[in-house]
Amino acid sequence: MNALDSLISALRTLPGVGKRAAQKMALQLLLNRDDGLRALNRALSQADSEIVTCSLCNNLDASDPCGLCSDHRRTSDVICVVPHVSDVWALERIDMFKGRYHILGGLLSAMSNIGPDDLFIESLKARVTNHSSLKEVIFALPANVEGASTTHHLTDILAPLCAHNDVKFTKLAHGMPMGGHLEAMDDGTLSMALSGRGLV
Repeated sequence: MNALDSLISALRTLPGVGKRAAQKMALQLLLNRDDGLRALNRALSQADSEIVTCSLCNNLDASDPCGLCSDHRRTSDVICVVPHVSDVWALERIDMFKGRYHILGGLLSAMSNIGPDDLFIESLKARVTNHSSLKEVIFALPANVEGASTTHHLTDILAPLCAHNDVKFTKLAHGMPMGGHLEAMDDGTLSMALSGRGLV
């Protein structure tokens, strides 16, 4: 495989990028080497060496703990559980939630052979167990079969750990369509879903 084919192949690993789109991207980068190819190369190299996974919430950032976990202005008595880093970005975009996050790294899925050991559930249990002032856990998971089964599994294992603290378990409500994902929603729908959340 020559260098051009390797570049196109690498671009095709990005979500939603097919062969023709990858070819167009590669051409644009090569025709604009200073502002395109070399700038992208520097950014990718810097990201590879500096971006780390937060040891508390599993977010991606240039520091550990991440900027959200180390922000003392955020309340620590509410944890919002989401599947992916992109879901944190979606919620932060509406600038409404001021608590802490926990990123699972996916959802339980029998079809995809993803079980509890494949997700960051043990670290969530540890955070809940060691957090005496916790008041609420929000499950901001998709309104689909995987989201529902993950929520059910998490409430089953977290409820006994929170019984003495009277912690509420809530989920997103109004505006969350069936099969919907946070990253694809508009700001108004996200705001309604977060503010209108109900008990699990």
